[in-house]
Amino acid sequence: MAPDYAHWHGMFEVAERFYMKLIPQAREITKHAAESGKGEQVAAVNSVIDEILARPEHKWQDSGTKPAADKPAAW
Repeated sequence: MAPDYAHWHGMFEVAERFYMKLIPQAREITKHAAESGKGEQVAAVNSVIDEILARPEHKWQDSGTKPAADKPAAW
């Protein structure tokens, strides 16, 4: 394994688990909590999630573009 590949693959796995598993699971939990009448806690958790996703390192997600790992090589 080359260091550049290991770094890219490691970052890809972190991003995949964060965006594709952790955030959707957290949203699902808050959805169930809202149905159980825990509105104040739901608002607090959603606020934290939204604050994290508003950071500059997550801006690519707002642009509607996919991360580089999902794009075919142009060369």
